Order: sequence, then structure tokens, then C-alpha cells
Amino acid sequence: MIEPVNRLDGTGFDTPEHFVHRFLHFSVNTTLKIFLPVLLLAAVGCSATGPAGTAPGSSDRGPVVATVGGRAITLAEFERQYLRTTADSATAARDSVGAYRDFLDRYVDFRLKVLEAEAAGYGDRADLAAELRQYRTQLARPYLIEREVVEPLVRQLYERRKEMVDASHILLRLMPEAAPGDTLRAWTRLRAIADSILAGADFTELATRHSEDPSAQAPAGQVGSGGRLGFFSAGRMVPEFEDAMYSTPVGELSGIVRTQFGYHVLKVNARRPTVPDLRISHIMAQSASPSPADTLAAWERMVAAQNRLADGTPFEAVARDLSDDPQSAGRGGDLDFVAYDGWLPVEMRDAVFAVDSVGAVVGPIRTRFGWHLMKITGRREMPSFDEAYPELQAEIARTPRSQAAEKAYARRLMRTRGYSVDSTLVGQLFGTRGADSLMSDLAGGTVPTDLAARRFVTLGDSSYTLGRFAGFVAERSGAFGSDAPAFQRAVDAFLEDRALAYEVDALESRDADFAQTMREFREGLMLFRLMEDSVWTAATLDTTGLRSWYETHADEYRFGERIRVVGFYAPHDSLLQSVVADLGAGRALPELVAAIGSDDGSSVRVDTTRLEGPSDSVFDRALSLEPGGHTGVLSFGGGRVVLVHDGTEPPRAKTFAEARAEVANAWQARLEERLLDRLRAKYGVRVEPDVLARAFEELRAATR
Repeated sequence: MIEPVNRLDGTGFDTPEHFVHRFLHFSVNTTLKIFLPVLLLAAVGCSATGPAGTAPGSSDRGPVVATVGGRAITLAEFERQYLRTTADSATAARDSVGAYRDFLDRYVDFRLKVLEAEAAGYGDRADLAAELRQYRTQLARPYLIEREVVEPLVRQLYERRKEMVDASHILLRLMPEAAPGDTLRAWTRLRAIADSILAGADFTELATRHSEDPSAQAPAGQVGSGGRLGFFSAGRMVPEFEDAMYSTPVGELSGIVRTQFGYHVLKVNARRPTVPDLRISHIMAQSASPSPADTLAAWERMVAAQNRLADGTPFEAVARDLSDDPQSAGRGGDLDFVAYDGWLPVEMRDAVFAVDSVGAVVGPIRTRFGWHLMKITGRREMPSFDEAYPELQAEIARTPRSQAAEKAYARRLMRTRGYSVDSTLVGQLFGTRGADSLMSDLAGGTVPTDLAARRFVTLGDSSYTLGRFAGFVAERSGAFGSDAPAFQRAVDAFLEDRALAYEVDALESRDADFAQTMREFREGLMLFRLMEDSVWTAATLDTTGLRSWYETHADEYRFGERIRVVGFYAPHDSLLQSVVADLGAGRALPELVAAIGSDDGSSVRVDTTRLEGPSDSVFDRALSLEPGGHTGVLSFGGGRVVLVHDGTEPPRAKTFAEARAEVANAWQARLEERLLDRLRAKYGVRVEPDVLARAFEELRAATR
């Protein structure tokens, strides 16, 4: 049996999913960079066909670049698929019309194979339908949450980070579980403070007097003094505080805001565009004690650092030699990129961001840590939304904001569809048992059968029994607790889950992108099965064809001159020291290999590798050795190896067994060519290169 290791592009495919995901992006057999600017049409159906009498090169849905089996491939469809495998339209504009034509040929081949797979009935196969359902199950809910919850949060965070806000606040602390009476008293007190400010009282004075944020009593000029937190941007504060900060106009007070820390009232002092992050290095001179002598010694070291810089010594060298910051000195003082509202002491921040010029040296500046000289070594502009997306997405995932937003989205869906709970059944349940016992019964599946069969909740046009609800509670294994409110928490979570499930079920009808993704995955699965049956397996079983191909093309399958490398492998250095010693003493390699092979208790393994040239691996260390030479003990994987140059083998032809994988690749490619020739004859293909060329010229003109 020939294992079809290198199907189509030399990489192999472990699973249908692996193949499908690669094929859906049309990177099989190509490394083309592909573009899709929406050049002529914004939204065109991908299954358009030209009506009878339509002129070549056009359809009722726009220009046509090819027709496959009577199905028109519009320019818009071509563009859409092209964009999915390139970075952006600017990159695409640098491609050539030849690259576009090459991609179109490959896309036509794809459509031909899909047509044949449909005609052969692959779309009706039960195993394919099951695989498609499994894929949808894995994809749909994350897709919905990403589209409706995560992406809007990322967009909001990105837009907010374009602006910094200077805010002040007054905090009255309150625990999340505070009693209603304590909550009311705190709210009433803060309302009175806010009313005084609105009546003309000084915010700073009232913050110093009443705020329970300890920083409000800090000396003037420090962060938090008088309630003033200074400039910062999105992502630094808890969501409720941030929302109020970005929604309150400059010079005005917010409403009273509840966070996990208590009640706040905010004042927005100013707004400004976000300052780009700066990369900073520093030299620090720290006083050993507050004594005048130690303080003077620190200053003298700072002066010495300045003198060395003035003499032309690189900043990095001075930092390594003189800086008292052990964390950064070894890196030449590098502190990496720092945001304006990051961790820098305010004195350093104000000085360095006031200069904002790469290469500038700022200071000396004094902080509570000592004296600092700083050098600006880089400036990072705000990335594009697409560039920033992965990092912002990960940042949001680390906060409760995404969970809260998902819950809010589910609640909106519930309100839209309408829902109800059978209060009579709820009363019956609580009439016979306490909350603790009821939650235990639900989680343990011991709800009486007659009750379990009763309709419990209704959501839109769907109803769910008490038994279905009990199963939901059991699956979450105690997630809701057993106190009195636990039942309500469980009901809310069940309704939210069902509301999301309804949207997931309806995704194809409500989201064109998702519907397209599912269509393409189905097509990819069918195509995979077609190729497996018509090409890969056929090539595997066709031993006669493989041998015939090998014999006809034998001259193509040759080894070049190769260096033979013998490797001694062991888990630890100590096991190879004797090997190094024996080789160094001149012991013959065959004798050493035989001795190790005859020792059943040896932990040393011997193997031979042949190299035609550099392999970007540890074996390349043997290329520079003379025949008979050896390396020392080298790291290899999780163990160690000693390599020996065992001579050079001359070029020679490969045997059929040695060339088998390459022959299989070539024979598979030949079978695929035959398949495509047959499909072109069967379905008919017409390509409109002039339409593609005109679109290319228009794109180039638009981007000049």
C-alpha cells in the first residue's frame, strides 16, 4: 500500500477537516497572495447564473469572469474569494494580472470538482451529513457570540482607546453583598454630596473630605489627590466606571455609579487624543538611605552617568555599568513600551511624554525610587482595528465584561421572543420542599415523573418541560448553589441558554456570512471525499500505474551527493561521555557501533542520517566536519546526541521503494489532471480573461 502522504501540495492531510479548511481558502497547490477589494459590486450572490441571451462576460448580477457547467462566476464572487487569502487590498494591488488569472483557473477547478461531487451524490451521504452537523455544532455558538458580543466589545474598546479622559471621582465604599439599608444610606449620602457640587461646592474639597478612596487624601500633585485620577484610557477601570467616564461630557458630573467597590460620582475634567506608547530605557541612581551623604552619593553617580553619555558612551553601556535597577540594567536599561496611563511614576511620565522624540535623553528626574535618566528608544502608533483585534479580544476575555455582555445579549433575545414560567408549578415545587432540597432534587434527577413531564417554561414558540430544566441544572453540577435565590438563578440561566440556542439554530437564515461558511464547508467535505475516491485512493491501489510511472521517469528520482551522519543518542550527557572519549582516542566507528548494539542494557541508540545539504537542524553541525570527525555532546529534542561524519556517498538513482512517496505524489497529480480534463469536457468551461484584466487595470488606477 502506498500511503498518500503528500496529497496535492506536499504537506499531507490528516483529516477531512484539515483538508477542507485549507481548500476553503484556496491555498492548495499554491502560495499565491490573493486580493478581494470590492471593486465594482458590494454584495452579489455567489450562485448567480446569466439569463438566456446575456452577452458573454456579463450577467444580471454583474460582470462574469468564468462560466462552469452553466453557472456564472461573477467578478464579485471572484473578488470575495480572493480577499479571503490575502492581508488586505493594498497587498492585492501589488499582485499581477497573471496571479489573478492563475487563481481564477484554480477556482474554476474547485467549482468543477464540487459539481462532480454533487452529481455523484456525495451531498446525500449520511456520514457527510453527520460530519457537517458536528462541525456546525462546534462552530455556530462561538460564531454567534463572537459576532454579537465579542466583536462589538472589541470595537468599543478600540474606539475608546483613541481618546484619553482626565477624570475625578468620589467613592463611598460598599460591599457587593451589603444590606439594602446600608445601600440606601450610601446612595443617599453620595446623592447629597453630588447635589452640593451641582450647587457650586468645590469637587476637590468634597473629595478630600468625603471620598473613601485613600488616594484622595494624597498630597497635591500625586495621582488621586482630591479625587483626581488624571488621564487614562479604556481598559484601565472596571466597566461601570469606564462607561460613565466615556459618556459624561467635559466639565459635568456623572450619575451615581455602582461598581464592585461601592458608589461613585465622576467628574470629567478633560479629554485628549491618546498619546502613543513610548519605548523607554533608564539609568537609575538610588540612595542607600535618606541620609544627606547617601543622597549626595546617588546624585554624584547620576552626574557620572551624564558625563559618560556626554563623552559618547552608548546609553545602554552606561545603564549596564551604573544603573541601580537590577531588573533593567542587564538589558541596557530597557523598560519596553510604556503607555501614558501605565505604571511609570508620574514624574517620569510627565517628563518623557512631554518630549516624545525618539533618541532624546530626558532628565535627571527624581522619584521616590531615586534619580533617573531616560532615553526614548521607540514610538508605537495605534494599530489598525484588524491588527489590534487579537490582543483586544484576549484582553476582554480576561475581564468579566464579555460574560456580562453575553448575558445581556441573551436577555435581549428573551425579551424579543417573549417568555413565561409556570408559576403554578413553581408554587407546587416550593410547597413541598425547601430551596436546598429542590435544587438537590433537580441536580440529582429525582424530580417526580409526573412533574418532570409538565411544561415549565415557554420561550417564543418553544416550550420546555421541568425534566428538561432539571437536566440543565444537573449538567452544571452545583453551579447555582442551594440557597433561596439559587432556583431563580438556574431559571434565568436556562432561559438565557435556550434564547442563545434559538439564535444558533436560525443562524443560516439570519447571517449570510455564516450560511456561506456552512455551504463552503459542505462543498469542501464533498470535494475531499471525491478526491479521496478518485485520486488519492486510486493512486494508492494502482501499483501497476505507479511502477510504470517510475520506470518512465526513473531519471527524475535520484539522490545527490550525500554525507552520511552517524548519531549516538541518549537521554543524558553522562551516557555519551564515553562515546566522545572512545572517538577521541581513535576507536573505529564500526567497532563502537557494534559494541553498543550488542549491549542489551545500553541506553545509547545509534542511527544514520544522510544529508544532501543544510537541513536547518542539529545535523548541520556535521556538515563542517572532516570525514571521521565528530561533535561534542549536543542538545537534540529532549535528549542529547553526538554526531560523526561517516563519509560521503556518491549520487545514484533511487530504487522504487526509496522513490515511492515522490512517485505517489506525481501519479496523484497525473490522475487529478485526467479528472479535470474529463470534468471540463463533461460540464464545459468558459473563461473571460478580458473582464479580469479590465478589473485589474481599474484597481491599479484606483490605487495609484
